[in-house]
Amino acid sequence: MKIRFQYYGVRGSIPVSGKEFSRYGGSTTCFFVETEKTKLVIDAGTGIRLLGMDLLKREFGQGKGKLHILFTHTHWDHIQGFPFFIPCYIPGNEIHIYGETKQVKVLTDAGREEIQTWSIERTLYMQQMFMYFPASTHNMSANLHFHELKSGQVLELEDLKVESLTLYHPNHSLGFRITHGDFSFVFCTDVEHSDAMIEKLSAFAEGANGLAYDSQYLPEEYEQGKVGWGHSTYYHGIQIAKKANIPHFHLIHHDPTHDDEKLNSIQELAKKEFSNSFLVPEGFSFTNEDLGF
Repeated sequence: MKIRFQYYGVRGSIPVSGKEFSRYGGSTTCFFVETEKTKLVIDAGTGIRLLGMDLLKREFGQGKGKLHILFTHTHWDHIQGFPFFIPCYIPGNEIHIYGETKQVKVLTDAGREEIQTWSIERTLYMQQMFMYFPASTHNMSANLHFHELKSGQVLELEDLKVESLTLYHPNHSLGFRITHGDFSFVFCTDVEHSDAMIEKLSAFAEGANGLAYDSQYLPEEYEQGKVGWGHSTYYHGIQIAKKANIPHFHLIHHDPTHDDEKLNSIQELAKKEFSNSFLVPEGFSFTNEDLGF
């Protein structure tokens, strides 16, 4: 049974452009998973726009597509591509959207903060308010189905099983373990390491065939002013891969200040620690067979 993956966005925090970013790309997080029966997207950063263009060449262009979109969390670099995802505007397409319901601080007209409850549907709607964007989510003509996603919940999506885990990040995020038959892959963006987090993630990822992990900072960058920012390093991701007996490690969520030259050097450092480390460029795709399974 084949499962295919493609990274449509691997940049963190904010998209970047320029010749110095041409090798690894500048689009923010979007990860596509496909089997014979299921199409799944994790996060709708700016990379989802190009995914949408690719899907329009298939059944989604005729309004006959079905897709699941999971959100790790709703910080802007993980949702800002959603208004530009054209399959959502085509009648007949069936789009299932999953995200957590969270408590958020909102400024009232009186200038006071109050706590409100926002579902994933409300969060995406508010991003497309007319103050910010000309087309509301209510103008999206596809059949949109919104689902509350809770940490620890197991989703059965046709021939995929998706497990979730709470990660340490401001207002927290979710990590996902995607299983197809005997093959599993863990996608873990936007997480800050700690001894407890490393142990928790290692147990969650135990025996997986691959791990994609937030490697935004170098260890020295993290120690020199990035503690508490909600991100991690390649070194701590490799610790998890080793503890969990994972043979393949992917570095993702590249810092917007890290150009191609810097990322090349990080790739070399990671390989010295763990030979099957790979710093992911935008657009990279692979299958379970490519990883030897």
